[in-house]
Amino acid sequence: MAVKVFTWITVFFLTSRAQQFCPAGSLDLNAGTPCDNDAFCARFDSRYRCTNGFCCRKTEPCAANEISVSNTCYPIAGVGGPCVNSAQCQLSNAYCRNGFCASNIQYDNPICKRPNQQVERESGVVKNCMYHPCSVGFGCEYSNAMGQYICCGNYDANNDYSYGKVRMYPGTTSPLQCFKEDQCLWVDTPNCVYSYRYGQKVCCSTFNC
Repeated sequence: MAVKVFTWITVFFLTSRAQQFCPAGSLDLNAGTPCDNDAFCARFDSRYRCTNGFCCRKTEPCAANEISVSNTCYPIAGVGGPCVNSAQCQLSNAYCRNGFCASNIQYDNPICKRPNQQVERESGVVKNCMYHPCSVGFGCEYSNAMGQYICCGNYDANNDYSYGKVRMYPGTTSPLQCFKEDQCLWVDTPNCVYSYRYGQKVCCSTFNC
């Protein structure tokens, strides 16, 4: 029992002193790994050498397009670029969100992939087309900066973006279901379109029901 206690005390003592044994400008391996030769350290990582009884490696300066985070070099990224830490994001107001650099400006005003398109909003909020369908003239695309799907396109003054009138079964509040474009024979609800509100195709006065 005394031998086991002594062994654990020795391991704890050696581990706790790892950082002070690695010279300045060096990193320890796994918070302190005792060693007696370089080959032992190289089994874990070829960059490590046995220095003063511990596996250590010299910290290498990061490249011009990299930044050091916790002694690890990561590539600098612009808005929309991949990241694991906010320090990688170039803009001062940018941060790492869902694995991509995003800025407060970009989050409030996301940019479509096509510069001539604009983002569709609903009640002032950017519409997420993973949960809500895009209106006529808009397509669904993924925004790296926002980390969600957005609707991009252009508004057309000739389109009605409000919910249209739905044809109901007589005397009920249940929508009449249609299956083909030519099934809606009513003048005021001639369009057979899919309604996310009702979860089926309905006869609608517009293309948004």
